Amino acid sequence: MYQVRLFLKLENIMKLALFDMDHTLVAADSSALWNEFLWEKKLISAAQRALREQFVDDYHQARLDIKAAYAFELEMIQALPPEQRLALREEYLRTKLAPFLTVKGQAKIRHHREQGEHIIIITATVDFIAEPVADYFKADTLIASRAEMIDGRYTGDFIPEPCIGAGKLRCFEHWLKQQAIKPTYITFYSDSQNDLPLLYHADKAIAVDPDPVLKKIAEEKNWEIVSFRE
Repeated sequence: MYQVRLFLKLENIMKLALFDMDHTLVAADSSALWNEFLWEKKLISAAQRALREQFVDDYHQARLDIKAAYAFELEMIQALPPEQRLALREEYLRTKLAPFLTVKGQAKIRHHREQGEHIIIITATVDFIAEPVADYFKADTLIASRAEMIDGRYTGDFIPEPCIGAGKLRCFEHWLKQQAIKPTYITFYSDSQNDLPLLYHADKAIAVDPDPVLKKIAEEKNWEIVSFRE
């Protein structure tokens, strides 16, 4: 997985603080905002814009066609001139995403870091879009949907798999195995029912501005419920 920065030596990590990205640290869907940015720059068609919006709705209804959604996402990035991609991404972060980067999320990350915990942002979003967000929040590690690229082009495959639903838990376990880490305590912040496999796995699950399904489960299980938006 893409390593943003490592403030701690991995072999000394005992506690991990995991944060979902969209609708948790970011008070919006970063991919949807990216799609809107590309639309405003006249880099995608009306049909492409509408299809992306449908994928967002399907995700929140837990009926997303994962393969189709990621194929679309990579196609949008691949269509951009390689020499312009990073500049466009920086402009997107500055002009489109910045208002949705939560101050409370940043403060919570700072709190966990002060406790000596390793900060991980773990997200279903493709790594190209997630990387500047992880950098903004100064995450130690980013675990995202990592798209395989060969000779400058996306193959359509992911390493090890799309980081969504149960796949998010498997991507996290894959990272732990790679780093030979056996944490003593895992805290995970998320807004979404789609993250329940990893929420159940964590030692402490915290629902952040949760969707209705997650809110109900959090209340039943007495999980902490917080808001990063208020």
